[in-house]
Amino acid sequence: LPDVPTANEELGADDVVFGGWGGIYAPAGLPDGIHDKLEEAVKAAVESDSYTSFQEDAGNLVVYRSADEHQTFVEEQFDRFKGLLG
Repeated sequence: LPDVPTANEELGADDVVFGGWGGIYAPAGLPDGIHDKLEEAVKAAVESDSYTSFQEDAGNLVVYRSADEHQTFVEEQFDRFKGLLG
């Protein structure tokens, strides 16, 4: 988009970094036992040395959030960037 200014051009902000994030998602309404087991398994995987090493070698930051924490994070991100998302 040659006619769209960069953050530096528009705001003089040469240190703007915008990264992506992701999560593990499951259908709504999972039984509590399944939800809890899935959350425990994801936490163990994300905190494992092999996963952390793989992500860090790829230049990614590893942050574990519980399901509730991730839901809050996603809502905050959508609120923060809704002007960009349309």
